[in-house]
Amino acid sequence: MLASLPYWLYQMTRYGKYRKGLAERLGGVPARLRLPEERESVIWVHAVSVGEVLAVAGLVEKLQRRFPQHRFFVSTTTDTGQALARKRFGDANVFYFPMDFAFAIRPYLRALRPRMVVVVETEFWPNFMRLAHASGARIAVVNARISDRSWPNYRRFRGLLRRLLVNVDLFLAQTEEDAARLQDIGAPPERVRVTGNLKFDIPAPAPPGSCCARRGRSPLPDR
Repeated sequence: MLASLPYWLYQMTRYGKYRKGLAERLGGVPARLRLPEERESVIWVHAVSVGEVLAVAGLVEKLQRRFPQHRFFVSTTTDTGQALARKRFGDANVFYFPMDFAFAIRPYLRALRPRMVVVVETEFWPNFMRLAHASGARIAVVNARISDRSWPNYRRFRGLLRRLLVNVDLFLAQTEEDAARLQDIGAPPERVRVTGNLKFDIPAPAPPGSCCARRGRSPLPDR
């Protein structure tokens, strides 16, 4: 953290990045969150940015219908993802993902007491996964993928990844190739399934003028 501090300070002062939600990223649980009651079960979903929020929105809705007694909280990393998540799931259920340090993660685990953590794609944060698993939460990685670009780096550190991925209870991979790569870097084969890409489930936008056509009106203004 100390070694990379100049980089973060430069990004904050030069481009304004990471300023929003800084207290939340450092472990400050925001007062706006409607924390679960003593006996409420919680599912914590982490989606990095806009694409991941869109991809997981349908899954969250289905889980909410199937498990209405559970509370759902969503964390994001980027500002754009945060804005969309709050619009979709409400301010009281959305927060910035804490930095991968124990002092920042533990306050959220104590406050939310998640029964399950759902991580979208491949956000493999070592401390977060270790502490979430130690707290008793089950961990699922959904829409998992390992791109051609990142594949060599994953293989280079697969000795370390093997010890990390054992904390994950279920991997839902996008393709057979992604599943094979996950197993190669240490994911237990019996925990890996291929379920396709969640982003294909995002409804396509209506074609221009379709609303007008349904109402029997021309999409063009009168002249």
